[in-house]
Amino acid sequence: MRRNEELVWVFDMDGTLYSNVELMWHETLKEMLKYFRDELHLPVDLSLAEQDRLRDKWNTRQTTVAYFNEFNLDFDKIVEATHLPILDMLMMEGRTGLHSIADLPGRKIVLTNSPEAFAHALLKKLGIHQYFDEVLGIRGDLQHAKPNPLSYARVVTGQRTIMVEDWEENLRLPHINGWTTVWFPESDKPRPTTFPTHVHHEIQSLAELANLV
Repeated sequence: MRRNEELVWVFDMDGTLYSNVELMWHETLKEMLKYFRDELHLPVDLSLAEQDRLRDKWNTRQTTVAYFNEFNLDFDKIVEATHLPILDMLMMEGRTGLHSIADLPGRKIVLTNSPEAFAHALLKKLGIHQYFDEVLGIRGDLQHAKPNPLSYARVVTGQRTIMVEDWEENLRLPHINGWTTVWFPESDKPRPTTFPTHVHHEIQSLAELANLV
């Protein structure tokens, strides 16, 4: 992994930069079902059990990747037909302190398990795309989703690298790699019974990140 001598921030996107992720995914699934059946004429099963089965089969946490591989589909067309249209339908709610990211020093990267084209579009809808130097998401040729080590390996780290995540499990490997780990949980999500030892800091607002500089 290449390195440079600067402060680097790595942000998860879904659940970390905006909330109502479940609603977004619910609408995406509806668009996927319509696309698979009406456009591709595939009798696709999008039940939770089948999603779990295909993610296990293809060793990924990304449902779109699982179906892309299962049916040998065009990844970019799937994203264009099923992910991008929902952004016009939904109101995206940014997490607390979202716009404070603009004032953080150093290089800022989004590392997401969402499709990369969708991530660019969603960040623009939130009005924060300009805050980030790089957006790294899932592509047809790059399918490694967190916590796969190959996902984190895409990040050009700095002298100090700080990762911010709503899902603490995705902070295990960054902790091992020597990154500073910041957990930004959503209040309505279940918590582990004991505080995770791989988490250096827990925050209630993104504005608190300024205290780590």
